[in-house]
Amino acid sequence: MNNSAKVIASLVSLAYFLALMTIVFIVGYYFFLVYQNSVNIPYWDDYTHLKVITHIIDADSLVEKIKLLFSFHNEHRVVFARLITLASVLLTGEVNFFTLIILGNLSLVGIAIILFLSFFTDQCQDFRWRILYFLPAICLIFNLSYFEASLWALAALSSLPVILLSFLSIFILTRSSDPDSWWALVAFFVGVLAVFTQGNGLLVLYVGAFLLILQNRLTTGMYWGIGTAIISILYFYHYVSLDFSPHESGVLSTIDPILNYLVLFFGSWSSTPFTVGLFCLGLFSWLISSGLYRKNITFFGLLVFIFLSAAAVANGRYQLGMEQALSSRYKIYSLLFCAIIYLSIFEFLRKPWVIKCFFFLFFAAMLKININITAEVYDAIEARKLMLINGLVSWQQQGKGLTHWDNEVANDLIIEAIDHHIYYPPKFP
Repeated sequence: MNNSAKVIASLVSLAYFLALMTIVFIVGYYFFLVYQNSVNIPYWDDYTHLKVITHIIDADSLVEKIKLLFSFHNEHRVVFARLITLASVLLTGEVNFFTLIILGNLSLVGIAIILFLSFFTDQCQDFRWRILYFLPAICLIFNLSYFEASLWALAALSSLPVILLSFLSIFILTRSSDPDSWWALVAFFVGVLAVFTQGNGLLVLYVGAFLLILQNRLTTGMYWGIGTAIISILYFYHYVSLDFSPHESGVLSTIDPILNYLVLFFGSWSSTPFTVGLFCLGLFSWLISSGLYRKNITFFGLLVFIFLSAAAVANGRYQLGMEQALSSRYKIYSLLFCAIIYLSIFEFLRKPWVIKCFFFLFFAAMLKININITAEVYDAIEARKLMLINGLVSWQQQGKGLTHWDNEVANDLIIEAIDHHIYYPPKFP
């Protein structure tokens, strides 16, 4: 090996080491902020969650316990969150919202691993280069712009795991070496678990059926479709949809606000949401029309799942106003959409210098955005923690102040949980 080759090898090794250290720092700092700003205090829907857990434990018969376990929470059957919470009670003797938040956020690590394992092109076969090129995706995934999902116990146990389970289902389905193996069955059951984590998990079963057709796995697709139909019927049994009236009259009159909502949704993580949303949707359209499904069917499936999830939110929430599209709880979807688009573009790049320029420009932009987002939300997440603590202290001293839309209901629910010895509110000086 000549001197120039040794220098290049040393620089690649240094870049790999720095990339690893950057990933460890970004992920570590994210979890540090989650740890620092999470408290063992219920918030809004957490009170309803606590009520159901109390009633499941109290139920006299197994049938009644199962009914409560699978009962609706708004439009969702949050079975996964209830199972994790019940396991926590079994292991520790209590519901600890701090622990539940941490467990929910671990889903992000799984999501990142799935994306990394799916990121394999002819230009990125070297593991070290793949780590380096994956950095911008880490910047997008691990930031607290979606703090309403990451610092809210029930949301952390539903909004984040449903993405992990849906991604895992698509990954298993599309990456199995034998198209007719039992891995399709494993993928289906992981998808069913996603269905009973949050409502949009149902979409992954339909995406899976579509992917099987694209792969010409028609026999497997037939069985998958039958299973999807059965799960859909079971899911919507006793379903009552939420009504966000007033509705605009006519189909055409709803198209414009839904499209606006969708564009804002995909750009919600940026300071110019409409422009960025249009740009991301434009790139998505280009990737689809350029045959992404032939180059990386896993990324294709993940993007379709996110797009359909966003469309479902837009159709169901646009009546509440365009501000809903910018809600913190949904931003993880737009961030992942952007991250997967970035990784998918590598499938279409050929020249090494173009790949490196694309990476460095995107990484510089995403690192700056990550730093800016952290700075922007830092005060908000600290204020949120203080609000929860002050509300609990006020309740402990005066019997009111809990962070719930109905203080009397929250008061009854928290007392019920305390009386059943499954929740122990923290004490503050």
